[in-house]
Amino acid sequence: MGISLLEFKIKGNLFGIRTEIIKNIFDIETIKKAYFMPDYVVGVTHYNQYLFPVICTEKLLKLSDRSCEEPVGKTAVVVDLNGKYYALIVDEILKIQEIERTGPEDDIVNFYKTKNDLPEELTKTFLMTKIQVPSFLNKRYTEAEIKTGKPKAENSYLIFYIGEKIFALNTEIIRKVEYLESMKKSVTVENNWIEGVFLIKDFIVKVGSLKKLLNLEDSPAENLVIIEKHNRYFGFTIDEIIDIVEVPKSEIKSGPNPDNILNEFFVYSNEVVPVISDKYIGKIIDEYALLHEKKEEIQENSEEETILIVEIAGEKFAVNMKNVTGVLELNDLHISNYTTKNPFIKGLTTVRNEKYFVVSYEEIIGKEIEKKEDAKLLVLKYNDNLKIALIISEIQDIITVPAANIKVADDDNYFIGGTVVDNKDNFIDLLNINWLSLAVSKNVEKEKLDYSKPVSVKRNDLEIK
Repeated sequence: MGISLLEFKIKGNLFGIRTEIIKNIFDIETIKKAYFMPDYVVGVTHYNQYLFPVICTEKLLKLSDRSCEEPVGKTAVVVDLNGKYYALIVDEILKIQEIERTGPEDDIVNFYKTKNDLPEELTKTFLMTKIQVPSFLNKRYTEAEIKTGKPKAENSYLIFYIGEKIFALNTEIIRKVEYLESMKKSVTVENNWIEGVFLIKDFIVKVGSLKKLLNLEDSPAENLVIIEKHNRYFGFTIDEIIDIVEVPKSEIKSGPNPDNILNEFFVYSNEVVPVISDKYIGKIIDEYALLHEKKEEIQENSEEETILIVEIAGEKFAVNMKNVTGVLELNDLHISNYTTKNPFIKGLTTVRNEKYFVVSYEEIIGKEIEKKEDAKLLVLKYNDNLKIALIISEIQDIITVPAANIKVADDDNYFIGGTVVDNKDNFIDLLNINWLSLAVSKNVEKEKLDYSKPVSVKRNDLEIK
Protein backbone atom coordinates (compact mmCIF):
# COMPACT_ATOMS: atom_id res chain seq x y z
CA MET A 1 0.00 0.00 0.00
CA GLY A 2 1.26 3.48 -0.90
CA ILE A 3 1.70 6.57 1.26
CA SER A 4 -0.48 9.62 0.66
CA LEU A 5 1.42 12.92 0.73
CA LEU A 6 0.34 16.54 0.44
CA GLU A 7 2.87 18.35 -1.76
CA PHE A 8 3.51 22.08 -1.44
CA LYS A 9 6.14 24.72 -2.08
CA ILE A 10 8.02 27.01 0.32
CA LYS A 11 10.45 29.57 -1.13
CA GLY A 12 10.52 27.57 -4.37
CA ASN A 13 11.42 24.31 -2.62
CA LEU A 14 9.20 21.24 -2.86
CA PHE A 15 8.09 19.43 0.32
CA GLY A 16 5.58 16.79 1.36
CA ILE A 17 3.68 15.90 4.53
CA ARG A 18 1.79 12.66 5.10
CA THR A 19 -1.93 13.33 4.93
CA GLU A 20 -2.54 11.13 7.98
CA ILE A 21 -1.17 13.89 10.27
CA ILE A 22 -2.92 16.77 8.45
CA LYS A 23 -6.13 17.99 10.12
CA ASN A 24 -7.03 21.20 8.25
CA ILE A 25 -5.95 23.44 5.40
CA PHE A 26 -7.22 27.02 5.44
CA ASP A 27 -6.33 30.63 4.65
CA ILE A 28 -5.38 32.67 7.71
CA GLU A 29 -7.97 35.39 8.37
CA THR A 30 -6.90 36.78 11.74
CA ILE A 31 -3.85 36.49 13.95
CA LYS A 32 -2.92 37.43 17.52
CA LYS A 33 0.58 38.15 18.73
CA ALA A 34 2.48 35.52 20.72
CA TYR A 35 4.84 37.68 22.70
CA PHE A 36 7.07 35.05 24.30
CA MET A 37 7.44 32.47 21.55
CA PRO A 38 10.54 31.77 19.36
CA ASP A 39 10.89 33.90 16.23
CA TYR A 40 9.49 31.14 13.97
CA VAL A 41 6.10 31.51 15.73
CA VAL A 42 4.35 34.50 14.14
CA GLY A 43 1.26 34.39 16.37
CA VAL A 44 -1.93 32.50 17.14
CA THR A 45 -4.90 32.05 14.80
CA HIS A 46 -8.28 30.35 14.96
CA TYR A 47 -10.17 28.16 12.53
CA ASN A 48 -13.52 26.46 13.10
CA GLN A 49 -13.40 27.74 16.69
CA TYR A 50 -10.02 26.11 17.43
CA LEU A 51 -6.80 27.93 18.26
CA PHE A 52 -3.41 27.13 16.68
CA PRO A 53 0.13 28.54 17.01
CA VAL A 54 1.15 29.74 13.54
CA ILE A 55 4.58 28.49 12.44
CA CYS A 56 6.62 30.41 9.85
CA THR A 57 7.78 27.27 8.08
CA GLU A 58 10.39 29.00 5.92
CA LYS A 59 12.02 30.34 9.10
CA LEU A 60 11.74 26.95 10.84
CA LEU A 61 13.48 25.27 7.89
CA LYS A 62 16.10 28.05 7.70
CA LEU A 63 15.07 28.92 4.14
CA SER A 64 14.90 32.57 5.19
CA ASP A 65 16.51 34.72 7.86
CA ARG A 66 13.33 36.77 8.26
CA SER A 67 10.09 35.66 9.83
CA CYS A 68 6.95 35.55 7.67
CA GLU A 69 5.58 39.00 7.00
CA GLU A 70 1.84 39.66 6.79
CA PRO A 71 0.69 36.07 7.46
CA VAL A 72 -3.00 37.05 7.07
CA GLY A 73 -4.21 35.66 3.75
CA LYS A 74 -1.55 32.96 3.52
CA THR A 75 -2.29 29.23 3.46
CA ALA A 76 -1.88 27.21 6.65
CA VAL A 77 -1.62 23.42 6.97
CA VAL A 78 -2.60 22.16 10.44
CA VAL A 79 -0.64 19.12 11.59
CA ASP A 80 -1.32 16.83 14.54
CA LEU A 81 1.90 15.98 16.39
CA ASN A 82 0.75 13.46 18.99
CA GLY A 83 -2.22 15.57 20.07
CA LYS A 84 -0.49 18.94 19.71
CA TYR A 85 -1.73 21.05 16.81
CA TYR A 86 0.25 23.62 14.80
CA ALA A 87 -0.56 25.67 11.68
CA LEU A 88 2.35 25.65 9.19
CA ILE A 89 2.45 28.50 6.68
CA VAL A 90 3.12 27.29 3.09
CA ASP A 91 3.41 29.26 -0.15
CA GLU A 92 1.50 27.03 -2.55
CA ILE A 93 -0.44 23.76 -2.26
CA LEU A 94 0.27 21.60 -5.30
CA LYS A 95 -1.48 18.26 -4.96
CA ILE A 96 -2.08 15.15 -2.93
CA GLN A 97 -0.45 12.09 -4.43
CA GLU A 98 0.23 8.52 -3.48
CA ILE A 99 3.80 7.27 -3.63
CA GLU A 100 5.18 3.79 -3.07
CA ARG A 101 7.08 4.66 0.08
CA THR A 102 9.58 6.97 1.76
CA GLY A 103 11.72 6.04 4.71
CA PRO A 104 10.16 5.04 8.05
CA GLU A 105 7.73 7.54 9.57
CA ASP A 106 9.99 8.08 12.58
CA ASP A 107 13.00 9.09 10.44
CA ILE A 108 14.27 12.62 10.93
CA VAL A 109 15.02 13.12 7.22
CA ASN A 110 13.15 11.47 4.34
CA PHE A 111 13.34 12.17 0.62
CA TYR A 112 11.09 10.62 -2.00
CA LYS A 113 11.10 10.41 -5.76
CA THR A 114 8.77 12.17 -8.16
CA LYS A 115 9.00 12.26 -11.92
CA ASN A 116 11.11 15.40 -12.07
CA ASP A 117 12.34 16.10 -8.56
CA LEU A 118 13.50 14.80 -5.18
CA PRO A 119 11.26 16.52 -2.59
CA GLU A 120 11.85 16.27 1.15
CA GLU A 121 9.19 14.78 3.40
CA LEU A 122 8.65 16.80 6.58
CA THR A 123 8.18 13.81 8.87
CA LYS A 124 6.30 13.89 12.16
CA THR A 125 9.57 13.17 13.99
CA PHE A 126 11.31 16.06 12.22
CA LEU A 127 8.49 18.51 13.03
CA MET A 128 8.34 17.38 16.67
CA THR A 129 12.09 17.90 16.92
CA LYS A 130 12.04 21.38 15.38
CA ILE A 131 8.83 22.85 16.88
CA GLN A 132 9.67 23.37 20.53
CA VAL A 133 6.68 25.44 21.68
CA PRO A 134 3.50 24.42 23.51
CA SER A 135 0.28 24.03 21.54
CA PHE A 136 -3.10 25.13 22.84
CA LEU A 137 -5.71 23.00 24.52
CA ASN A 138 -7.71 21.24 21.80
CA LYS A 139 -11.15 22.61 22.66
CA ARG A 140 -13.80 24.57 20.81
CA TYR A 141 -14.25 28.27 21.50
CA THR A 142 -17.36 30.37 21.00
CA GLU A 143 -17.20 33.40 18.75
CA ALA A 144 -17.49 35.62 21.81
CA GLU A 145 -14.33 34.06 23.24
CA ILE A 146 -12.29 34.65 20.07
CA LYS A 147 -11.55 38.36 19.98
CA THR A 148 -10.48 39.51 16.53
CA GLY A 149 -10.75 43.23 17.23
CA LYS A 150 -8.39 45.22 19.40
CA PRO A 151 -10.24 47.13 22.16
CA LYS A 152 -8.68 50.18 23.72
CA ALA A 153 -6.73 49.97 27.00
CA GLU A 154 -6.31 46.22 27.32
CA ASN A 155 -3.95 43.75 28.97
CA SER A 156 -2.70 40.53 27.38
CA TYR A 157 -2.80 37.33 29.45
CA LEU A 158 -1.63 33.75 29.08
CA ILE A 159 -4.41 31.47 30.38
CA PHE A 160 -3.45 28.01 31.61
CA TYR A 161 -4.42 25.15 33.87
CA ILE A 162 -2.87 24.33 37.22
CA GLY A 163 -4.45 21.03 38.10
CA GLU A 164 -8.14 21.50 37.26
CA LYS A 165 -8.20 25.25 37.94
CA ILE A 166 -7.63 28.10 35.49
CA PHE A 167 -5.18 30.97 36.12
CA ALA A 168 -3.59 33.78 34.11
CA LEU A 169 -0.23 35.54 33.82
CA ASN A 170 0.49 38.94 32.25
CA THR A 171 2.35 38.28 28.96
CA GLU A 172 4.49 41.40 29.41
CA ILE A 173 6.64 39.64 32.01
CA ILE A 174 6.85 36.30 30.15
CA ARG A 175 10.02 35.72 28.15
CA LYS A 176 9.66 32.09 27.07
CA VAL A 177 7.64 28.90 27.47
CA GLU A 178 9.43 25.54 27.39
CA TYR A 179 8.46 21.90 27.73
CA LEU A 180 9.48 20.37 31.03
CA GLU A 181 10.19 17.00 29.46
CA SER A 182 13.81 15.81 29.77
CA MET A 183 15.12 19.01 31.36
CA LYS A 184 18.12 18.66 33.64
CA LYS A 185 17.73 20.08 37.12
CA SER A 186 19.70 20.47 40.32
CA VAL A 187 18.31 20.55 43.84
CA THR A 188 18.37 23.76 45.88
CA VAL A 189 17.70 23.94 49.63
CA GLU A 190 15.04 26.66 50.02
CA ASN A 191 11.26 26.85 50.49
CA ASN A 192 9.47 23.61 49.68
CA TRP A 193 7.73 25.17 46.66
CA ILE A 194 11.09 25.80 44.95
CA GLU A 195 11.64 22.93 42.49
CA GLY A 196 15.34 23.53 41.87
CA VAL A 197 17.65 25.05 39.25
CA PHE A 198 16.92 23.91 35.69
CA LEU A 199 19.23 23.81 32.66
CA ILE A 200 17.51 25.04 29.48
CA LYS A 201 19.72 25.06 26.39
CA ASP A 202 22.83 26.25 28.27
CA PHE A 203 20.73 28.74 30.28
CA ILE A 204 20.11 28.13 33.99
CA VAL A 205 16.99 29.33 35.79
CA LYS A 206 15.56 28.75 39.25
CA VAL A 207 12.06 27.24 39.11
CA GLY A 208 9.13 27.19 41.50
CA SER A 209 5.88 25.23 41.59
CA LEU A 210 2.73 27.34 41.35
CA LYS A 211 0.75 24.31 42.56
CA LYS A 212 2.64 24.25 45.83
CA LEU A 213 2.67 28.04 46.13
CA LEU A 214 -1.13 28.09 45.77
CA ASN A 215 -1.57 25.04 48.05
CA LEU A 216 -3.13 22.95 45.27
CA GLU A 217 -2.83 19.18 44.93
CA ASP A 218 0.63 18.37 43.60
CA SER A 219 1.06 16.47 40.33
CA PRO A 220 3.59 16.46 37.44
CA ALA A 221 3.50 19.69 35.39
CA GLU A 222 3.76 19.98 31.62
CA ASN A 223 5.26 23.40 30.79
CA LEU A 224 7.71 25.91 32.20
CA VAL A 225 6.97 29.65 32.00
CA ILE A 226 10.06 31.84 32.29
CA ILE A 227 9.58 35.41 33.53
CA GLU A 228 12.06 38.27 33.80
CA LYS A 229 12.64 41.53 35.67
CA HIS A 230 15.83 43.59 35.37
CA ASN A 231 17.81 40.64 33.93
CA ARG A 232 16.69 38.33 36.73
CA TYR A 233 14.94 35.19 35.49
CA PHE A 234 12.60 32.83 37.31
CA GLY A 235 10.46 29.93 36.11
CA PHE A 236 7.07 28.59 37.16
CA THR A 237 5.78 25.13 36.32
CA ILE A 238 2.25 25.05 34.85
CA ASP A 239 -0.01 22.55 33.13
CA GLU A 240 -1.76 22.86 29.78
CA ILE A 241 -1.97 26.24 28.03
CA ILE A 242 -5.47 27.26 27.04
CA ASP A 243 -5.25 30.62 25.30
CA ILE A 244 -3.71 34.06 24.96
CA VAL A 245 -6.37 36.72 25.42
CA GLU A 246 -6.52 40.50 25.40
CA VAL A 247 -8.79 41.78 28.16
CA PRO A 248 -10.01 45.41 28.35
CA LYS A 249 -8.84 46.99 31.59
CA SER A 250 -12.43 47.92 32.36
CA GLU A 251 -13.26 44.19 32.62
CA ILE A 252 -10.44 43.42 35.12
CA LYS A 253 -11.69 43.55 38.72
CA SER A 254 -9.19 44.23 41.52
CA GLY A 255 -9.29 43.24 45.19
CA PRO A 256 -8.37 45.53 48.11
CA ASN A 257 -4.84 44.17 48.75
CA PRO A 258 -2.34 44.46 45.84
CA ASP A 259 0.20 42.39 47.82
CA ASN A 260 -1.94 39.23 47.54
CA ILE A 261 -0.80 36.62 45.04
CA LEU A 262 -4.34 36.65 43.55
CA ASN A 263 -5.74 40.18 43.54
CA GLU A 264 -7.15 40.66 40.00
CA PHE A 265 -9.87 38.69 38.20
CA PHE A 266 -11.66 38.64 34.85
CA VAL A 267 -14.26 36.45 33.15
CA TYR A 268 -13.26 34.02 30.39
CA SER A 269 -15.49 31.33 28.90
CA ASN A 270 -18.05 31.85 31.69
CA GLU A 271 -15.38 31.24 34.34
CA VAL A 272 -13.70 33.61 36.76
CA VAL A 273 -9.96 33.65 36.06
CA PRO A 274 -7.57 34.77 38.86
CA VAL A 275 -4.43 36.61 37.72
CA ILE A 276 -1.10 35.80 39.35
CA SER A 277 -0.13 39.24 40.68
CA ASP A 278 2.74 41.05 38.93
CA LYS A 279 3.69 42.67 42.23
CA TYR A 280 3.81 39.34 44.05
CA ILE A 281 5.90 37.83 41.26
CA GLY A 282 8.21 40.84 41.43
CA LYS A 283 8.90 40.06 45.10
CA ILE A 284 9.64 36.42 44.24
CA ILE A 285 12.08 37.50 41.54
CA ASP A 286 13.83 39.92 43.91
CA GLU A 287 14.25 37.19 46.53
CA TYR A 288 14.88 34.01 44.51
CA ALA A 289 15.70 34.71 40.84
CA LEU A 290 19.15 34.26 39.31
CA LEU A 291 20.88 37.29 37.81
CA HIS A 292 22.11 37.01 34.21
CA GLU A 293 24.22 39.40 32.24
CA LYS A 294 22.52 40.83 29.18
CA LYS A 295 24.60 38.76 26.80
CA GLU A 296 23.10 35.59 28.36
CA GLU A 297 19.47 36.60 27.88
CA ILE A 298 17.28 33.91 26.40
CA GLN A 299 17.25 34.34 22.65
CA GLU A 300 17.39 32.38 19.44
CA ASN A 301 20.89 31.98 18.07
CA SER A 302 20.85 33.66 14.66
CA GLU A 303 24.04 31.89 13.53
CA GLU A 304 23.31 28.17 13.54
CA GLU A 305 24.20 25.32 11.23
CA THR A 306 22.27 22.15 10.44
CA ILE A 307 24.43 19.03 10.63
CA LEU A 308 23.65 15.52 9.39
CA ILE A 309 25.09 12.74 11.57
CA VAL A 310 25.89 9.63 9.53
CA GLU A 311 27.49 6.24 10.07
CA ILE A 312 30.03 4.87 7.62
CA ALA A 313 31.20 1.30 8.27
CA GLY A 314 30.67 1.63 12.00
CA GLU A 315 32.28 5.08 12.30
CA LYS A 316 30.32 8.27 13.07
CA PHE A 317 30.81 11.41 10.97
CA ALA A 318 29.18 14.81 10.54
CA VAL A 319 28.19 16.41 7.21
CA ASN A 320 27.14 20.03 6.88
CA MET A 321 23.65 20.09 5.34
CA LYS A 322 24.81 22.94 3.09
CA ASN A 323 26.72 20.27 1.16
CA VAL A 324 23.78 17.86 0.82
CA THR A 325 21.23 18.05 -2.00
CA GLY A 326 19.47 14.72 -1.48
CA VAL A 327 19.38 11.29 0.11
CA LEU A 328 18.74 8.14 -1.93
CA GLU A 329 18.10 4.53 -0.94
CA LEU A 330 21.21 2.63 -2.03
CA ASN A 331 19.38 -0.63 -2.67
CA ASP A 332 16.88 1.07 -5.01
CA LEU A 333 19.57 2.16 -7.47
CA HIS A 334 21.63 0.38 -10.11
CA ILE A 335 25.35 1.16 -9.92
CA SER A 336 27.23 0.50 -13.16
CA ASN A 337 30.95 -0.22 -13.42
CA TYR A 338 33.37 2.62 -14.08
CA THR A 339 36.94 1.76 -15.08
CA THR A 340 39.35 3.81 -13.00
CA LYS A 341 42.38 3.49 -10.73
CA ASN A 342 40.77 5.88 -8.27
CA PRO A 343 40.09 3.81 -5.12
CA PHE A 344 37.19 6.00 -4.02
CA ILE A 345 35.03 5.69 -7.14
CA LYS A 346 32.79 2.58 -6.98
CA GLY A 347 30.80 3.22 -10.14
CA LEU A 348 28.16 5.43 -11.73
CA THR A 349 24.45 5.79 -11.10
CA THR A 350 21.75 7.82 -12.84
CA VAL A 351 19.12 9.86 -10.99
CA ARG A 352 16.61 12.00 -12.90
CA ASN A 353 18.76 11.79 -16.05
CA GLU A 354 21.81 13.02 -14.13
CA LYS A 355 24.91 10.83 -13.78
CA TYR A 356 26.65 10.66 -10.40
CA PHE A 357 29.99 9.22 -9.35
CA VAL A 358 29.27 6.76 -6.52
CA VAL A 359 32.12 7.16 -4.02
CA SER A 360 33.10 5.50 -0.76
CA TYR A 361 35.48 6.03 2.17
CA GLU A 362 36.07 2.28 2.57
CA GLU A 363 39.72 2.60 1.51
CA ILE A 364 40.42 5.14 4.27
CA ILE A 365 38.41 3.51 7.05
CA GLY A 366 39.67 0.05 6.18
CA LYS A 367 36.22 -1.55 6.47
CA GLU A 368 33.63 -2.58 3.94
CA ILE A 369 30.22 -0.92 4.05
CA GLU A 370 27.52 -3.57 4.30
CA LYS A 371 24.67 -2.98 1.83
CA LYS A 372 21.97 -3.28 4.46
CA GLU A 373 18.44 -1.88 4.30
CA ASP A 374 19.50 1.41 5.94
CA ALA A 375 22.37 2.01 3.51
CA LYS A 376 21.97 5.24 1.54
CA LEU A 377 23.62 7.49 -1.00
CA LEU A 378 24.24 11.04 0.16
CA VAL A 379 24.03 13.34 -2.88
CA LEU A 380 26.66 16.03 -2.37
CA LYS A 381 26.79 19.54 -3.73
CA TYR A 382 30.12 20.56 -5.21
CA ASN A 383 29.81 22.09 -8.68
CA ASP A 384 27.81 21.64 -11.86
CA ASN A 385 30.56 19.60 -13.55
CA LEU A 386 31.10 17.06 -10.78
CA LYS A 387 28.17 15.23 -9.19
CA ILE A 388 28.99 12.90 -6.28
CA ALA A 389 26.91 10.42 -4.27
CA LEU A 390 28.62 9.13 -1.11
CA ILE A 391 27.81 5.64 0.23
CA ILE A 392 26.87 5.71 3.93
CA SER A 393 25.67 2.96 6.25
CA GLU A 394 22.82 4.98 7.73
CA ILE A 395 21.62 8.42 8.82
CA GLN A 396 21.67 8.63 12.62
CA ASP A 397 20.40 12.14 13.32
CA ILE A 398 20.07 15.72 12.15
CA ILE A 399 21.06 18.43 14.64
CA THR A 400 21.28 22.19 14.81
CA VAL A 401 24.35 23.66 16.51
CA PRO A 402 25.76 27.18 16.92
CA ALA A 403 28.21 28.04 14.17
CA ALA A 404 30.86 28.42 16.90
CA ASN A 405 30.53 24.67 17.59
CA ILE A 406 31.94 23.85 14.15
CA LYS A 407 35.73 23.96 14.26
CA VAL A 408 37.29 23.95 10.79
CA ALA A 409 40.70 22.32 10.35
CA ASP A 410 43.64 24.59 9.59
CA ASP A 411 44.72 22.17 6.83
CA ASP A 412 42.39 21.38 3.93
CA ASN A 413 44.45 18.41 2.68
CA TYR A 414 42.71 15.75 4.72
CA PHE A 415 39.42 13.90 4.40
CA ILE A 416 38.38 15.21 7.84
CA GLY A 417 37.72 18.93 7.58
CA GLY A 418 37.27 19.69 11.27
CA THR A 419 35.06 18.72 14.16
CA VAL A 420 31.51 19.41 15.35
CA VAL A 421 30.68 19.76 19.03
CA ASP A 422 27.11 18.51 19.44
CA ASN A 423 24.58 19.58 22.08
CA LYS A 424 25.95 16.94 24.49
CA ASP A 425 29.55 18.19 24.09
CA ASN A 426 30.51 15.16 22.00
CA PHE A 427 33.16 15.68 19.30
CA ILE A 428 32.22 14.36 15.84
CA ASP A 429 34.59 14.37 12.85
CA LEU A 430 33.37 16.66 10.06
CA LEU A 431 33.82 15.25 6.54
CA ASN A 432 35.75 17.51 4.18
CA ILE A 433 33.60 17.52 1.04
CA ASN A 434 36.09 19.71 -0.83
CA TRP A 435 38.85 17.14 -0.28
CA LEU A 436 36.65 14.28 -1.49
CA SER A 437 35.53 16.21 -4.56
CA LEU A 438 39.12 17.10 -5.40
CA ALA A 439 40.21 13.48 -4.94
CA VAL A 440 37.50 12.32 -7.34
CA SER A 441 37.94 15.07 -9.91
CA LYS A 442 41.71 14.62 -10.21
CA ASN A 443 41.26 10.85 -10.59
CA VAL A 444 44.56 10.32 -8.74
CA GLU A 445 45.92 6.95 -7.70
CA LYS A 446 45.72 5.66 -4.14
CA GLU A 447 49.42 6.05 -3.33
CA LYS A 448 49.36 9.72 -4.27
CA LEU A 449 46.55 10.53 -1.84
CA ASP A 450 47.68 11.87 1.53
CA TYR A 451 44.88 10.68 3.79
CA SER A 452 47.09 9.56 6.66
CA LYS A 453 48.06 13.09 7.66
CA PRO A 454 46.77 14.10 11.11
CA VAL A 455 44.36 17.01 11.30
CA SER A 456 44.80 19.91 13.70
CA VAL A 457 41.66 21.63 14.96
CA LYS A 458 41.77 24.64 17.25
CA ARG A 459 38.96 24.90 19.79
CA ASN A 460 39.57 27.93 22.00
CA ASP A 461 42.95 27.21 23.62
CA LEU A 462 42.64 23.46 23.11
CA GLU A 463 44.35 21.86 20.15
CA ILE A 464 43.03 18.46 19.11
CA LYS A 465 45.17 16.13 17.01
